[in-house]
Amino acid sequence: MLQKTILLILIFVTIAEFAKAATDCEQKRENAEKRVQKGIIGVMRYKCEDDGSFQKKQCHGSTGFCHCVDPKTGERIGDYSRDSAFRCD
Repeated sequence: MLQKTILLILIFVTIAEFAKAATDCEQKRENAEKRVQKGIIGVMRYKCEDDGSFQKKQCHGSTGFCHCVDPKTGERIGDYSRDSAFRCD
């Protein structure tokens, strides 16, 4: 009986983990990857933190321009820069 209970708990936890909704960053990153796979050039590929929030510094791979974003919303903060030492604090 205990083994069945443990098995059911493990199954429930596994299903719950897969059912977790993607964050805004994860959704944008996934959509960008789909566009890249279709051959679309110049797609912004978002970088996400482990917790699903946006990395503060986002860089456009094809242009080399970077900008800071709000980690929760992904909205740009400030101007774009091509400076390699560009930091978002």
